[in-house]
Amino acid sequence: MARIVHAPGAKERVLGYVLCDDVSDRCRVAEAGGTGDDVNAAIVGFLAQRAVQLRREWISASVPQDHAFAVYCRRLGYRDETRYPRNAGAMGRALDWTRFFTALAPELEHRWPGDALRQLSVRSDDGAVTLDRRRGRIHVSEGSTGRPLCVSDSALLMQLAMGFRDADDAIGAGTLTGNGTQLALARALFPLRVAHMSWPDRF
Repeated sequence: MARIVHAPGAKERVLGYVLCDDVSDRCRVAEAGGTGDDVNAAIVGFLAQRAVQLRREWISASVPQDHAFAVYCRRLGYRDETRYPRNAGAMGRALDWTRFFTALAPELEHRWPGDALRQLSVRSDDGAVTLDRRRGRIHVSEGSTGRPLCVSDSALLMQLAMGFRDADDAIGAGTLTGNGTQLALARALFPLRVAHMSWPDRF
């Protein structure tokens, strides 16, 4: 079920929303979004009413720690819980690494140090791509040139790209190999991040 928060007046516009899992055993938020404290307060008020109706003590939300709704809920004494199941399924899967890294290019442009390599080839078990940095822009092409940065498998490459693991972790495990300058660039491009996928995006 979903709840939309509208602005009052003749010309209504959506200010926020909350999507709840249609279950009765818990009051669980699958996704939320809003603009400002007033909207977040309205969402919390709706969730409190829903929790009372369901006779549930807790309200849970599947949002990253730095999400605006989570930040607002800090003042209410929320509890953060992050779990990493050892035998969970893959976090993600890229069928075309060239298109995948092309989509990531704007973010990688910000991370790429100015004094680093101008070109980096990355190879995994199911393909290779080359990243060329020219005048601050990254151009992606299929295949590798010269000696590439080697990632043991595509699952690890996805974990690095999503920030689930960092380069040093993979280097220590022997699953990410390359020369010193390549590994230094990999550390800059693949930092540890809060890897989160909203419940509605899972399949």
